[in-house]
Amino acid sequence: MLSLQYDTYVNAYREVADIYIAQGYPPMLIASWLQENYSAHWDAHLSNNKQTKADVLVLKSKYNISWDFFNIQLLAECMKTRWMEALQTLSFGNRPANLYSSIAEI
Repeated sequence: MLSLQYDTYVNAYREVADIYIAQGYPPMLIASWLQENYSAHWDAHLSNNKQTKADVLVLKSKYNISWDFFNIQLLAECMKTRWMEALQTLSFGNRPANLYSSIAEI
């Protein structure tokens, strides 16, 4: 993450850690990696000295084949429909009768 603000840099590191944890990596391993690396990377980021890089820890993610069978267009249509129903409810105060019956379609 290229940033001139330390807080932005730290938040980006934490977001990356959350992504790895969500992918199933052990939280303690990710926390340890984060604690050991983000300060050193920030210091190196701002320094003009080009240091030789140490060994890199590459965390690989795994593709879930269930995405091959997931219909994203259907999900998008259902979301748009629910948003329009919610906007109508907020604007006009009427609640659609089929709000919960159509959820089973997903």
